[in-house]
Amino acid sequence: NHFPTKQASLDADLQQNPQPNDQYLHLGLYTPRTPPQGGGTTGYDAQNGGAGGANSSTKTPSSRVVKECEEVRDRLVAKAEALQLPIAALDCLIDRLGGHTNVAEMTGRTSRLVRATNGRDIVVQQRGKAEDEVDQVNVKECARFNSGAKLVAIISDAASTGISLHAGRTFKNQRRRVHITLELPWSADKAVQQLGRSHRSNQVHAPIYKLVISDLAGEMRFASAVAKRLQSLGALTKGDRRAAVGQDMAEYDLDTSYGRIALGRMFDSIALGTGIANGGKAAELAEMLQEDEEFRQKLSQTDALPAMNQCMSDALESIGCQSSTGKEEGKANVKRFLGKLLGLRVTMQNTLFQYFFDVMAHEINTAKKEGRYSDAIQDLYGDDGVKKEMTGSEVVYTSPITGATCTIHSLRVDRGLSFHDAVLRLKEHREGMCEEEGERDGFYESKREVPGRKMKGWMVAMQRRDVETSFLVGRPNTGMSRADMDRDDLREKYVKRTPEEAEEAWSRIYQESTGWDRGERVLDVHILSGALVPLWQQVQESVRKSL
Repeated sequence: NHFPTKQASLDADLQQNPQPNDQYLHLGLYTPRTPPQGGGTTGYDAQNGGAGGANSSTKTPSSRVVKECEEVRDRLVAKAEALQLPIAALDCLIDRLGGHTNVAEMTGRTSRLVRATNGRDIVVQQRGKAEDEVDQVNVKECARFNSGAKLVAIISDAASTGISLHAGRTFKNQRRRVHITLELPWSADKAVQQLGRSHRSNQVHAPIYKLVISDLAGEMRFASAVAKRLQSLGALTKGDRRAAVGQDMAEYDLDTSYGRIALGRMFDSIALGTGIANGGKAAELAEMLQEDEEFRQKLSQTDALPAMNQCMSDALESIGCQSSTGKEEGKANVKRFLGKLLGLRVTMQNTLFQYFFDVMAHEINTAKKEGRYSDAIQDLYGDDGVKKEMTGSEVVYTSPITGATCTIHSLRVDRGLSFHDAVLRLKEHREGMCEEEGERDGFYESKREVPGRKMKGWMVAMQRRDVETSFLVGRPNTGMSRADMDRDDLREKYVKRTPEEAEEAWSRIYQESTGWDRGERVLDVHILSGALVPLWQQVQESVRKSL
């Protein structure tokens, strides 16, 4: 288990604020027991019970204040000592798992609380006086775990490097490891490093990972970062994004194109007050907010939907995710949104996250129904209208040991959308729709010239049936876009034209864009497959030089 001890932060505080030996530390209050050295008008007068000059013989107002402070201190100390507080969480966990004789502790702590031999008392046990001694203790504890003398190991971040706890073939203890992470770190790379303590080469069994996550919405930020990193590692090393973890972690990978679209829709619906975005469940969200006092106050003044919308708008604005005008900087930044959720009350955290998650699930389901969903790391122009042709394959590396090969495949991709295909798509989209529903569908010309080209831009736009404010768009040179266009952007930047007006300009762009250096219609794509790891350093260097 990885467990936070906070020993390092406490030691740092004590080093920065050293206290004399003649002072007590109680609940953060430092009070001298003995008179300080020196005299003066602010000295300590033991006979008068407080502050006073060296020659003071009567009680002063300040001496009475000190006496009152001491009385308050004594009462607080008495209350603190009367509290039946549990021992530290780490010590409690070790005790529940059988005590220090059965649990190998690898942390940076110099001391710990253990149960005495009588089975009742709790005593302090020294683990080491200095950092070097603690490291030696950790090495011995690691050896005891690998030998089978202890079957449970607890690791903190301070000892998460340089320790091997996998089911190695050279270890006596070859039982399959179950690795439980109780607190996900801030960095996904650090999480991968911690997981690597129990998953290493030359092992008999791969470990089982258990990532413990609370139902606090703000914690999903860490789970999302770790899930994305683990899936990337699996895709890199084995060609399968699920290979690194043994299961699909897509549920926790929220920072995707669908997540960003869902977040934008949620922000827009809250800012504009247009109701719950598609996918959101108003009744469920209102029930979650029943515990929020602010929502109950607003509910007594207005209906549930406006009250809920106002509460969510105020909450987003309080953490800097949305201004009163509805404009939010970087509103599609999922990572920033999840991080800022931590600044809200728990009830509001969970409500906003559930709203976001439901809208994202709706976006994914819609994409699956329309045949445009892909959970791959990157989709290589998966639209049916894109023409792909394999132009060659070449083996560029063969492992001298295993014989595994790395092959480079060359493809020619024609992603353009001809005028005939654009008209056909528009016709298919309008099937089953009344005339009023498709009045905004059609061909559009940009109001300004395309930067770097002395011509206007053209596209075909089709209003989505499930979201009135979004349009599917396609262009003659780049085909159907993966990202939708907002209705306001369409009105602001484009003018609707008839098919007859669009045909000539559309066909000219379709023909000329074949040889463009930017926004070209035909692309030459090269894909590496097979044994990538031995060549990864050269690949990175080649990419770096080409940028």
